[in-house]
Amino acid sequence: MIVAAADNDISIWMVLDNLKDFNIGISPRVSEKITEFVNMIKSFSAMLPNYTAFQLGDYIYYTAGIKRELEQDRTPEGMNRMENIQELLNGLRDFSEKPIDKEVIPTLSMFMEDVALLTNEDRNKDDEQDQNRVLLMTIHSAKGLEFNYVYIGGLEENLFPSQMALTSREELEEERRLFYVAVTRAKKQVVLTYAMSRYRYGSAQSNEPSRFLEEIPAECVASISYREEASEHVFSRTPSAFRKPAPAVITPPSIAGKKLVSMNKAAQTSTPIDNSHLNGLKAGMRVEHERFGQGEVITVEGTYPNSKATVMFSNGEKKQLLLKFAKLKIVS
Repeated sequence: MIVAAADNDISIWMVLDNLKDFNIGISPRVSEKITEFVNMIKSFSAMLPNYTAFQLGDYIYYTAGIKRELEQDRTPEGMNRMENIQELLNGLRDFSEKPIDKEVIPTLSMFMEDVALLTNEDRNKDDEQDQNRVLLMTIHSAKGLEFNYVYIGGLEENLFPSQMALTSREELEEERRLFYVAVTRAKKQVVLTYAMSRYRYGSAQSNEPSRFLEEIPAECVASISYREEASEHVFSRTPSAFRKPAPAVITPPSIAGKKLVSMNKAAQTSTPIDNSHLNGLKAGMRVEHERFGQGEVITVEGTYPNSKATVMFSNGEKKQLLLKFAKLKIVS
């Protein structure tokens, strides 16, 4: 596909969207899967102007199989990816609920533009101006590092320990070890927090405190406080017998008042380049390509717009080009 795109000086997406026009040598089964993928991407594009960033992001998360694939990966890296997706969905929801012009839908494109404004250069400038700052990292990244003060958030059942770690003793012990690593990074003080409720996968969920909090000896706890406005305990050592919550049930997303775009309906072919001037191209004609230079047409096969031309260019390269895509100009 890369070679076909390069030879015709078009994008790989154009090749994928017009797969039947290229002799790539892939099996019918693979070709069918590629067509399904192209149609899925087109359905997302068709929805883009009419749905909020969260609505579309949530729909893509389920429909594209991202949720299913991440849930099957039970490695620490896989759980980290799941948490990253969760925070992305939370960010999409926050962006979608911003008070903006009622006539303007906060789309996914607007979200990406907003994120793109936060460049590395901007962050580096901030770092230079303020060396006394908070360092944000995952627990996996904290191995071997020590700080005077450490703040650990998200100490809730199904979050830390992760819901996926509750299926076996080995995985739960690995989570407990990670918690120990995080706590022992603090030289002077560690602050542990959990939220009574939080957004997960774009929806509000009530939480129980992590079992790891209960395991901390009482003599190691300096203070306990509760901030109602944030629905958060700043370290809470709960009574010894709090109940284990039922597994979280995630239901497929719905877009209220909207009808999802059918993939087949959205599957429209990409508009080809207007190359009608190549309709009469014949062998022996001289042509010029903006990338390959000048060359001579050796053969022309098929009927326009599905005809193919074999061209020998002056640089010694022989290319077979689809005339409906080829950026050729007839010289003589």
